[in-house]
Amino acid sequence: MYYRKEKRKEYDFCNICGKQRQLTWDHVPPKCCNNHYAIKTNSWMDGIPRETSYGKNYQNGIKYRSLCEECNNKLLGANYDKTLEEFTNQVARIMLSSIILPPVIKISVQVNKLCRAICGHILAAKNFYDNECLTENKLRKYVLCEEELPPYNMSLLYWTYPYSTIAIMRDICVYPNYNKYEFPKGVISIMNAFPVAYIISTDKEKCGLFDLFSICSKDINEIIEVPVDCSSCYFPETKHLRPFAWPCNISDDEDGAVFMLGVDKCMDDSKLARHSVENINKIRSKKY
Repeated sequence: MYYRKEKRKEYDFCNICGKQRQLTWDHVPPKCCNNHYAIKTNSWMDGIPRETSYGKNYQNGIKYRSLCEECNNKLLGANYDKTLEEFTNQVARIMLSSIILPPVIKISVQVNKLCRAICGHILAAKNFYDNECLTENKLRKYVLCEEELPPYNMSLLYWTYPYSTIAIMRDICVYPNYNKYEFPKGVISIMNAFPVAYIISTDKEKCGLFDLFSICSKDINEIIEVPVDCSSCYFPETKHLRPFAWPCNISDDEDGAVFMLGVDKCMDDSKLARHSVENINKIRSKKY
């Protein structure tokens, strides 16, 4: 189906609370995930942006005008994003360490705030308000209510992400061309950026990854030791790196190109981004 992209209205329905309000710009992924540098970006349909190819330039990261001020700056910014930043910084320190580390390291974090921050920014990654998507409505309810448990039939997976690219995809199904490695089933959304990539799935298949939703509770301030598998950037029991856009591979190599089924609007709003060499060096030398 052909979809003609239209610019989002400044006064529209907020992607989280659903109220019609003045919309603000939300960084997706948030700034703490190294999304505040100038970056070259394509829609998913345009492929990976190259230095010599066309790509839209964002001066201070990828942003969506999709959240009202209350949801953006108070609910996420002042309430949950600090926890996401702390988790991001600790994982980055692990990945950039020159010390030989054990295979799994545990990080103490307020996991219920962490999960809401991730879900909130993934909800923001659409240039339209989607009230027909059942998954979207479940995630809204979870993000807005502190005592709500995650949707019982969904998972929030994560893996260490060594790449200096950003990949955002919303509400698709992936069908791998072969069965060498496990892929998430159901409807998925991804938010990949150094040092962690996240996958929200409507299926409980873990693909060898840890499910953050599995340790959530109704206590918003509960601190849990979250296991970080330093080798999760590889396919299980291999030294074969997961592709930077995994599980939404768009290559033809043996990593396994996939057939993706999704709504045109979501495909166009989904982004692939590449940092400049200068900014890659800044990310790597940053004091986390």
